[in-house]
Amino acid sequence: MQLLPILLVLPLVLVDGRALPGLAAEPTAATPWLAAGLPAGLVLLSLLGVRLSLRRLDRTRRAVWMMRADRLLGFARLAIVLGGGLTVILGGWLPWLRTRIGDLVLVDEVLAIAPTVLGLAGTWAVQHALEVRLRDAIRLRRLDEGRPIWPTPGRGGYVLGQVRLQLGLLGVPILSVLGVSEAARRLAEAAGDAVPDWTADAASLVAAAIIFAIAPLLMRLVLPIHPMPPGSVREDLSRMAAATGVRVSDIMLWPTHGTLVNAAVIGVLPWLRYVLLTDAMLEEVPRPALRAVFAHELAHVRHRHVPWLVATVAGMVSLFGAAAAVPAVALAADGHDPAGDLIGWTAIGGGAVGLLVAGIAFGWVSRRYERQADTFAVQTMSREPAWAAPDHDAPGGPQVPAIAAVRPPAVLTVGDLRVDGDAEEPAAAADDGGVAAAAEADAPPRVRPDAVLAMTAALAATARLNGVDPERSSWRHGSIAWRQRHLAGLVGRPVDGLAIDRLMRRLKLAAIGLLLAGVGATAAVDGWERRLRDAWSAPAAVDAPADHGSASPSRTLRQWPVASPRRPVPASPRKEGT
Repeated sequence: MQLLPILLVLPLVLVDGRALPGLAAEPTAATPWLAAGLPAGLVLLSLLGVRLSLRRLDRTRRAVWMMRADRLLGFARLAIVLGGGLTVILGGWLPWLRTRIGDLVLVDEVLAIAPTVLGLAGTWAVQHALEVRLRDAIRLRRLDEGRPIWPTPGRGGYVLGQVRLQLGLLGVPILSVLGVSEAARRLAEAAGDAVPDWTADAASLVAAAIIFAIAPLLMRLVLPIHPMPPGSVREDLSRMAAATGVRVSDIMLWPTHGTLVNAAVIGVLPWLRYVLLTDAMLEEVPRPALRAVFAHELAHVRHRHVPWLVATVAGMVSLFGAAAAVPAVALAADGHDPAGDLIGWTAIGGGAVGLLVAGIAFGWVSRRYERQADTFAVQTMSREPAWAAPDHDAPGGPQVPAIAAVRPPAVLTVGDLRVDGDAEEPAAAADDGGVAAAAEADAPPRVRPDAVLAMTAALAATARLNGVDPERSSWRHGSIAWRQRHLAGLVGRPVDGLAIDRLMRRLKLAAIGLLLAGVGATAAVDGWERRLRDAWSAPAAVDAPADHGSASPSRTLRQWPVASPRRPVPASPRKEGT
């Protein structure tokens, strides 16, 4: 899942950015052992659990043991990432590294996440045994059907592919932004008073915008993608992109040696935007389902899902971050030591609660975006029925065997509509001399059952060929069965004005409100903090003329101790780097 790179980098941002007071702990002698031993121990436990599951699988021949092993590995990855984050935040892992190698731009951050990355790679090495079992079963079925087979990749190639997909796809742009931001901050600190305080932040934002704009070019370095060869499939998909009004600079083929059935769209600029389709997607999915998958990816561009998700995340982070900082600032205003444990743990607890609430809200919103993309594919293919028609000239026939058993029911009843194949008519209506036919011709287009069939079949093929349980929930996408049930309920409804589109309009307005509220709340908390800082610095200039010129200009309580009228500031400042 693409959440992994974010969880990897987030602790570094929180500690190094000093966004919360007292967040990072002092390193101890056990810090390096904890950083290396925790992921290694979790990998060892996952190895033992997977071997036990495979033995049970051999004895019972029940596929449930494969699912349990896969679920165990998922929990192990989550534990490794969370454990690595806690080591950085509470174990003092990043300061420990800097005392040995210095605070080099991006070098110490990469080394800080290296044990976690190696632990994740270890879980994928363990998962290779499951992949071999699954691929062997698929290979036997394909041999019986007389279809071509893909060789199973070795353990090294499988791990490298997973690292590229799960970490490199989003991790490379994030680390690039982190490195440029750190370099900008260093230059601003070196310039001193010659540049305003906001220069480094502005440079970081500009760099982030540029890096994510050229992300498709970076992806060509991370993934072994290349342009799809000319042919009927490429021409068909290009016509669909033109018909939907979405500019795509290229359609890329993503070779995975048959290990992944997936698609993705990358790029925010029209002249630098790729739609990626894996080799297994082109081989295993019939033409109508392939068009539906392509339309789903175009929906993310047409409805501008990425910018709106960014706005939603920015609004939630700024609002919840400001709310999480209020207790710590209030304690400092009441006279507590800003460098003390009370404020530090208060900040950590508030930040954890804020991140949890933001994560739950973001997952709910993201699942609705995926539902809208599915609906857009059905709407597009209902307006142009030819796109949902089976391709009888395809090498595998109109419906390849891989998804023949997962089609929705042939007869669906939705309200007073009876849907049977391509026909849809009222359940108790009779032909009255062509009047009903004329009325139907003038009526707005409705969602066609074959369009729903194409999208639901694509989802089912993705689940089956990737070895995913259709009922398995997903934080960002929702379960396959949940999405299929929604699509089945659209049959016979008017194409325009569906409920999901109305909901998304309200969510976009809510994102704007969140962003404005977050900016206002952040400004209010910053102003409160600034007033407390001024209250501290004014008496300090008379009573204790200590030199605080080495402090960073960042507006945080961590670097500006707060004095209360009822309690003086401690005479000894906090040590640098804690």
